[in-house]
Amino acid sequence: MAIRKPAVAGQFYPAQPAELKSVVAELLKKAQEQEGEKISKLTKAQLYGLVVPHAGYVYSGLAMATAYLLLEKKKFDTHIMLGTNHTGLASDIAISMQDFETPLGISKNDSEFSKALLLALHTTSKEAAHAYEHSIEVQLPFLYYLNPEARVVPIIVASHETGLLKKIAETIISVAEQMKRKICVIASSDFTHYGLAYGFVPFGPNPLDVQEKIRELDMKAVEAIEKLNSKLFLEQARNTTICGSAPIALAIEVCKLLGASCAKLLTYYTSASIIPDAGASVSYASLAFLQS
Repeated sequence: MAIRKPAVAGQFYPAQPAELKSVVAELLKKAQEQEGEKISKLTKAQLYGLVVPHAGYVYSGLAMATAYLLLEKKKFDTHIMLGTNHTGLASDIAISMQDFETPLGISKNDSEFSKALLLALHTTSKEAAHAYEHSIEVQLPFLYYLNPEARVVPIIVASHETGLLKKIAETIISVAEQMKRKICVIASSDFTHYGLAYGFVPFGPNPLDVQEKIRELDMKAVEAIEKLNSKLFLEQARNTTICGSAPIALAIEVCKLLGASCAKLLTYYTSASIIPDAGASVSYASLAFLQS
């Protein structure tokens, strides 16, 4: 089987195995120090899925690590990786049958699950849509570091049609039940992209309270996720520049069917808290789908 090669190693995260391992370990340690008490309380709840950002590790790495702390002591048969359609090469969904190479090792595809899902959805694999898409790729070093044996089903989600997303969610659950797989859903998304570079300046060129306004915008979307309301979330997302609104909406639907009763915000911050820039900001949030 062909292997999907890394597209953003050396850009979004270190390309050298030793350096990457050190960076991931340090981010997990820092996340434990800052959010360990919150994570410890949540580890007793049943986990069904995560929302995790996908920017360069220098920016979103801490939010990513906070989410992956919840996976540290959890065992799943298959991880359903829901990626963002940055390249525009996916139509509704694009499922990959390939293993993904990371600097730490090969992240194995649950090919039996992927094949069964393709058949159930009456579609074929679309590897071209995955070739240069980074949203799933950047998740895999964390997953591989915590569990080198973890199996994945990489899916790029492009549709925002709630009816179709619900149908796909039902099909994922059906395949999981047929194959007796315990699954975890990981939706990859950053939140609001603010600034002229992103074509999004709803608050004017240089408002003094821009970060507060961005947070207010993001929290409306977060609250919809916490309510497990994909329709409301997509409505809120239309007022923002959340790049992964489609995978998040699908994750909500899958996790509800799995048994989730809520979602909890794990951490939130913007790039401005790392590298201040009055003209641009990207928001990073991680959430967990749980049974409270």
